[in-house]
Amino acid sequence: MREFLEFINRYHKTIRYTWDYSTSKVSFLDVSINKEEGNDVYTDVYSKPTDTHLYLDFKSCHPRHVKEAIPYGQALRLGRICISDNIVDERIKELKRNLDKRGFKKDKILVQCEKAKVKDRNSLLTQSKERTVNLDVVPLVLNFHPAFSRVREIVESLWPMLQVSDDTGQIFKDKKPLIYFRRLRNLADNLVRS
Repeated sequence: MREFLEFINRYHKTIRYTWDYSTSKVSFLDVSINKEEGNDVYTDVYSKPTDTHLYLDFKSCHPRHVKEAIPYGQALRLGRICISDNIVDERIKELKRNLDKRGFKKDKILVQCEKAKVKDRNSLLTQSKERTVNLDVVPLVLNFHPAFSRVREIVESLWPMLQVSDDTGQIFKDKKPLIYFRRLRNLADNLVRS
């Protein structure tokens, strides 16, 4: 293996390939599988040494619910990957520190992490049931902008007018509005083609 590594590293002077090998640990994507004495196996979160854990900055121009879901989603991820509650607790402490550095409020981080820790690991590893399409809603899709924070409130307050109108009453009679925001094209979208 070392000869092969030396061979491929001679191929190009600015590209260097590396790898780690071990008889007690293997890492794949974001999971590290470790073997202890007695052949016990445990899993942990793996991140590369160069990972700076730069989560989305809380001051970024994203919908509030997206930013507030990050601690919960990341804590659920830790609960799925880590087999031991002690390891989960340690990784959640690290997550809290990293999110705090990105401007997340400590009390919100704590609430979301505690909400995720209550979940049973077996339920986290079980695939959720498929969602059914709700035909009792009318989707309203808008481009996201922070100034649109009151759109939901305005639409819901005026919705009854659509339900009783002679022109629109039959269409909206037993339906509720469901407001979605989509991301606008940004500079990266305009510069990079996928």
